[in-house]
Amino acid sequence: MTGKQTCTKKWMALLLALCICILGIAGNSVAASAAARTAVSSLKLSVGSRNVTKKTYSMDVNEKASVKVTAKPSAAGKNAVFKSSNSAVASVSKKGVVTARKAGAANITVTVSSKRYQRKTTWVTIYVRPEASKTPDTDTPGSGNPDSSLHIKEQGIFSAGGTIITADGTFDPADQWEETGAGQTLHADHANVLYQIPENETGLPMVFLHGYGQSRMGWMTTPDGREGWSDLFLKKGHSVFLIDQPRRGEAGSSTVSGTISTKPLEQRWYTQFRIGKWENGKSNPNEGSQFPNSDQAVDQFFRQMTPDTGMSSDMGSDFDNETVAKAVAAAIDEAYSRTGKNSILVTHSQGGGPGWTAARYTQHIAAIIAIEPGGAPDAQSEDFQAVLAQKIPVTFYFGDYIDNGDPAIQATGMWQMMRQACYSFSENYNAGGGNSTVIDLPKIGITGNDHFLFQDLNNDVIADHVENWIQGNVSTDANSGSNASAGSNSGSNNNPGNNPGSSNNTGNNSGSGTAASNKILVAYFSWSGTSQKQAEAVAAQTGGELYRIERETPYSTDYNTVAYGEAKDEADANARPPLKNPLSSVSDYNKIVLCYPIWWHTAPMVVGTFLERYDWSGKTIYPISQSASMSVSQYEESLTFIKGCAKNAAVDAGLFSRNDSDVTAYVSGTVLGNR
Repeated sequence: MTGKQTCTKKWMALLLALCICILGIAGNSVAASAAARTAVSSLKLSVGSRNVTKKTYSMDVNEKASVKVTAKPSAAGKNAVFKSSNSAVASVSKKGVVTARKAGAANITVTVSSKRYQRKTTWVTIYVRPEASKTPDTDTPGSGNPDSSLHIKEQGIFSAGGTIITADGTFDPADQWEETGAGQTLHADHANVLYQIPENETGLPMVFLHGYGQSRMGWMTTPDGREGWSDLFLKKGHSVFLIDQPRRGEAGSSTVSGTISTKPLEQRWYTQFRIGKWENGKSNPNEGSQFPNSDQAVDQFFRQMTPDTGMSSDMGSDFDNETVAKAVAAAIDEAYSRTGKNSILVTHSQGGGPGWTAARYTQHIAAIIAIEPGGAPDAQSEDFQAVLAQKIPVTFYFGDYIDNGDPAIQATGMWQMMRQACYSFSENYNAGGGNSTVIDLPKIGITGNDHFLFQDLNNDVIADHVENWIQGNVSTDANSGSNASAGSNSGSNNNPGNNPGSSNNTGNNSGSGTAASNKILVAYFSWSGTSQKQAEAVAAQTGGELYRIERETPYSTDYNTVAYGEAKDEADANARPPLKNPLSSVSDYNKIVLCYPIWWHTAPMVVGTFLERYDWSGKTIYPISQSASMSVSQYEESLTFIKGCAKNAAVDAGLFSRNDSDVTAYVSGTVLGNR
């Protein structure tokens, strides 16, 4: 090696060392800079005039609302960046002003990040209502939305069920104040029922049963004074029958002596109800909570709690399930005598128990909607068999903070166990020929709910979902003594480990009598499973019926055989391969969500077979598609194909996406929004 080469190598080594040194210093500087940034420990949003944290917010077309950012440290929120996922539905300015532009849904994301603070992001879903819902009431100038008023045809209060006790001896009118009560009677253990029948009664009656420490008040209003479910479902055309169960509220007369505790226990129940953590004498709701957390609302929430005159345990361990169940059954029978229709029984929490048992004492339950019950009966139990014998459609609703609850709080494990009992019920019930679903709200994009989801800030969103489940699963045959399942067990796919393909082709029950104007069919073709997953999520979100589009001769399980053989040959020939298990009719449905992949630049040909089989007059098809390449032009070609095959249908522009949140937003804002 020459001296010149040696010198050159030394200089190169020195230069390399210098570069490494410089890069190291720079890297350390960047790392130090990142480490020096302050973490943003909290980032919350409030929308509109109410200073509350929400994950969803409803607006009318052309309405504006400001998104306010509250951060810890507070200075971190000053440089927030706002972005809309769908500016055509709801746009957002640099200052966080949201403008609702057309019906649909859009996620507004808010990100804070700067040289001083670490990046943190949160979001709120904006639901824009269709303009039709804003039609002014021409009979009353300036009255605004006609939904703001209720027109009641009939209302009243009655007692149902109960017993009469007569004391030994003979009553002496001349000695009315004697101590023994000889020969006197006690009317007790009945339910007290307040009922209202709307002028526009179009649906089945709904009988509401409260939970532990509650009364019918919980269905009538919310802690912050908004509409309760009784008003919301009256507006949907249902009569409502609101129960105060035996020994509670206005039905306080009891044949057993209880002890009304004066022990302060409100924070026990606040914790059990998964609202949040009570710390430093204040309510601290869970992150993203839908609980109305103003001081006044918290005060009202605690004041709606109601003692039981027949219990001595402050844990409810001596609750008389049988007595309550008999009174509930009597109330349902009375609702039948007044309306001529079977009733949908809506239970909450502890009320779930007598709800199952009531099926042993009445034949007039059209469906059971169990809101976070404390469990469900075992498949071998008398209650389970009574419900199954009548084929009563059943659905469960559970809120948030169960899977993601604080493991240090005992209630978290309790709720996981109770919800699992409901999953087990559904699996056994569906296996026995029934129709049961478990709606886990966070899994369908409805988040932030506690145990009182019917009183939370988004109680109207959940009521809409319940109504869709009713329309898709409950027979309106008013004189039916027992219930044939009107659904396809679609919600059973929510149960972990349940075979998602086992409940698809169950028929459409065209003779169920359910109004076509309200039923949703979720039809899908899937080879790899992606479209099936999307369809199952849509069915869970809407309460619609699942139908799997299948070729009579199954496609090969080998990708190359399908892609470059069967599928290509069919597309080249514009073939219409025969269907396996076609529906006898689609007359019951007015909305069809159609999920499918892109095969050879368009929809699979078997989808064309399905569409060309029926008359789609008066119906709207909502396509949801995806593909590996995600070519928009190919999706547009598939829309042309669908429009050509679906005779007389209105075909929506649909959604082309593989993103779960996009599907949820599209269904909420467009499919469910266009009522």
